[in-house]
Amino acid sequence: MFNGFRSNILSNFILQFWLLITQLVLIPIYVKYLGVEQYGLIGFYASLQSIFLLLDLGMSSTITQEIAKENESLEKKHRIVNLTFTLECIYWTLSIIAFLVLFLLANFLAKTWFIDSNLSQEKIAYCVQLMSVLLFFRLPLGLYIGAMTGLQHQSILNYFSLTVELLKFISILLSFIYFNGDIVSFLIIQICFSILLIFGLRIFVWMKINMLKLKAMWSYFLLQDVRKFSLGVAGITIASIILTQADKFILVNFISLKDFGYYTLAFSIASIPSKIVGTIATVFYPKLVKQFSINNLKELSRVYHEGCQFISILIIPISIIVIFFTPEILNLWFLDIHLVHELVFLVRIFIIGFLFNGFMTMPYYLQLSIQWTKLSFYKNMVAFVLLVPLVYWLAIHYGIYGAAWFWLILNLLYIFIEIPIMHKVILPLEMKVWYWEDILLPIILVLSLDIIFYKLLNYSIISNIIIIASICLLVLFQIYFLNAILRHKPINNFLSNNSLYES
Repeated sequence: MFNGFRSNILSNFILQFWLLITQLVLIPIYVKYLGVEQYGLIGFYASLQSIFLLLDLGMSSTITQEIAKENESLEKKHRIVNLTFTLECIYWTLSIIAFLVLFLLANFLAKTWFIDSNLSQEKIAYCVQLMSVLLFFRLPLGLYIGAMTGLQHQSILNYFSLTVELLKFISILLSFIYFNGDIVSFLIIQICFSILLIFGLRIFVWMKINMLKLKAMWSYFLLQDVRKFSLGVAGITIASIILTQADKFILVNFISLKDFGYYTLAFSIASIPSKIVGTIATVFYPKLVKQFSINNLKELSRVYHEGCQFISILIIPISIIVIFFTPEILNLWFLDIHLVHELVFLVRIFIIGFLFNGFMTMPYYLQLSIQWTKLSFYKNMVAFVLLVPLVYWLAIHYGIYGAAWFWLILNLLYIFIEIPIMHKVILPLEMKVWYWEDILLPIILVLSLDIIFYKLLNYSIISNIIIIASICLLVLFQIYFLNAILRHKPINNFLSNNSLYES
């Protein structure tokens, strides 16, 4: 039977697998029933949500960190209760402010930000107002998800989220297929299920952290105590969000809403394999915190590399095979030659960028686990100063393709600049291991197999369905092969009684 840690990973995979299935099903439905323009509004909301996550101010990571370090003392339990209550008050206050600002700016944004659109300004403004309501209920989720992660109750979080996502999936399908749903009904459904999700999580978190029924009190002194770490994470988050969303907010002023829809669609498709990354990293993070807190650097190194290799053996085979067979996959998925033609190049660029981005996830969590936030903050600030003007220039001269190249270049630079600096300070003897065992070796092995596979298929006249089936079998083989070759064998450890996976 799976213990706590393995159960968390397994539930994460189940949830992400379901989200993958829903995306595979819903994206073509969105395109069919909404059109590329209205899908562009969904992309605009996603960017808005990312921007408003600036209001998190590192609080979700702080609550994870503090709860993960909790002991059995009454004083510590009372501290967690008071800290959670204090952060909760701040979260909901900021959510109210975000709602009011966006609601009042809706008409202005509809008139000035969306050019060359077939949608009326009134409808766009109404959609933005609905987005403000949705953001009000989505923003505080970070606190409760952070608390659940710190409690190491990701399995409960995931199964509850899975239930909500299933109900939301059914509602969206019924809305589009039987009730002629549009972007408005989509947003209303999102609001309803966001309310269900956030209040369900809130009830559970408070049940777990306050089993002794302690009185929750606002504490300015606790804020002062966690300020350094929280603000450090906030700085990283702010710079990172600005960098990752700058392209979209620049593009929306230079291109049509339809082209923005293509850009958003390609970004959404390419991001699908990367969902696995967060699934793994969030489960490993409390373990990193624990090993550093007891100064067990040997085990810290082991957990770190095992997490890196777990990510690599899953995302490398998927990402590289999709790059090789992007047209075949998209043709089978959308059955629209014109749409596929618009998406192929963009999807390939974004997938490579997301692959590089995925490699940086465990190094980032390693930095957080030792409460070292300066590197990521300064890295992002330098990138912002140097690269935002670049994306502006690329967007003007090359449109959506230029902005896509920005995403790839940004993540590639992180690989070659941040990693050496980080490993010089943390685990200095492990940098070569990271580059070779965790990243390069899996890439070389997978790439070699995929080139052979691609060449063989090129000389065969077979249907796209057979190609897709062959791709799935190849990916499964590559995952098995990499797990057998790599030193830490993360999947074996996951299925065994390895101490890393003990609750």
